[in-house]
Amino acid sequence: MAELPLTEYAPRPRPAAASPEPLPEPLADTWQDLLDQAEQWRRTWRKEQARAAWRRFDELTVGVELPSWARGRRAEAEGWFHDMDGDHAAAVEHYRAAADHYAAAQLDADRHRVLSLLGQSLAEDGNRTEGLALLQQAVAYLDEHGTPTQRVGARIRLAAH
Repeated sequence: MAELPLTEYAPRPRPAAASPEPLPEPLADTWQDLLDQAEQWRRTWRKEQARAAWRRFDELTVGVELPSWARGRRAEAEGWFHDMDGDHAAAVEHYRAAADHYAAAQLDADRHRVLSLLGQSLAEDGNRTEGLALLQQAVAYLDEHGTPTQRVGARIRLAAH
């Protein structure tokens, strides 16, 4: 085609066929692996896959005494789903539980990260004073002890309110 004069007609190549949708990734086999898988899908906004992983997690953990950190992650995820659905009052309840579980597990950075989520939900649900206080508390703690991702997330939530 490169040798044809511009005035000559040259057929264009056919567009490539659309790629088929990738097959869904199978759910992990253990509750520990499901925690990580569900969290990864949540971080990448694969909400329905994350819900499926949490449903499977709930099935596998019936009657299991989960450690506090795992209960915290489960409560945090449930809070996130309620936030995404616009039910901030329900999100508040789950975030409070998650913060309590993280405190019991002595995971203070995770607790404060969740307190920033709680503060955001409270502010969006009409309790701006308590929400802002929690957001400020979380930012102060995470500035000293959090990861860069935790610090940025908390600061973005504070800046939004």
